[in-house]
Amino acid sequence: MSWEEFWQAVSAEGYIAKLTLHDELLIKYLTDLLARISAPPGDSARTILEIGCVYSKNLWLLPQAAGSGTVFLGLDSCTGPTLETGRLNPHLNVHVIVGDLFASPLHEASIDLIISFGLIEHFTDPSKFLEACWSLLRPGGWLVVGYPSFVGLTGLIQRLVNPRAFDRHFSLSAEQMLSRITHSGFNKVESCYFGTFNPNMINWGSGWIRRILMYSAFIMILPIEWIARLTGTQLSSKRFSSYVLATGMKP
Repeated sequence: MSWEEFWQAVSAEGYIAKLTLHDELLIKYLTDLLARISAPPGDSARTILEIGCVYSKNLWLLPQAAGSGTVFLGLDSCTGPTLETGRLNPHLNVHVIVGDLFASPLHEASIDLIISFGLIEHFTDPSKFLEACWSLLRPGGWLVVGYPSFVGLTGLIQRLVNPRAFDRHFSLSAEQMLSRITHSGFNKVESCYFGTFNPNMINWGSGWIRRILMYSAFIMILPIEWIARLTGTQLSSKRFSSYVLATGMKP
């Protein structure tokens, strides 16, 4: 199944409207980061780019927090779903582009913040992805990437229920990703395990037994998510978190 076919099978409105604890934590993290990024000298607005933007909750919610002084761009190679993402987005300062990151229609050194989630793990050599992002960022611009973590509980379950998912996903630890981003030339690099266990990060595969396991996992995690919401904590750890979040600044 191609990515075009995958996204066309998803209800865009339902996907965007449903916020998980992971989504809430990520939006808060990005909102806080945006508050620290100023517009470049002589420009009237900051420019934020999301790479892999189909049915993006970030392009839906972040413009509300950022205000009119920020322009949001989305870039994705899936033609139909990307155009649908643009149609559904009500914000005038959001522009969605169909294109290839490695033959980008965007100008070099034109972006203040690049965000990308659930994409870099599909590259066998993430350094090529990082190099492409580097060329688009202005000096002083930031990169934020996130991807499923398979070094703890999530990886264990993935190997048990559907190990073939590893044919399409690499599995770098937060520590290894920190090294990759640093080696690509970024400064102020941070890489951490983000959020709690999230069954959405597992490719459960097909079959009724796997469906039962999946629904059981969602039920079991509910009390932990409510504790996290009530206490305002992420409950993050290498063994329990299902996600890696890494950042770096282009000097």
